[in-house]
Amino acid sequence: MIKPIQKNVLLKKENNKNSIIIMPEEHNDFYVVVAQGNEVVNELTSKKVIVKEGLIKVEYDGQDYFLCKEENILAVVEE
Repeated sequence: MIKPIQKNVLLKKENNKNSIIIMPEEHNDFYVVVAQGNEVVNELTSKKVIVKEGLIKVEYDGQDYFLCKEENILAVVEE
C-alpha cells in the first residue's frame, strides 16, 4: 500500500455522472481519500473531495491512484 508522508493525501477517482460542477477535463470527477500523511490537519480518510490541479497519477497494483498536497483539496462533499 502507498502511505503518503507529511501533508500529502492519496486519492482514488470516483466517477460521478450526476455532477453539475464544470471543471477542466482531468478534474471532472470526485476523489475519495484513501490515506493521508501524518501532518494533514483534518481527518480526510474515506471522505469524498474536490481537488484543484497538482495531482500526480500513480499506478500501483493494477489500479490508478493520485497524490496531492492537502492544500489542493478545495472541498469535502457531504451527502
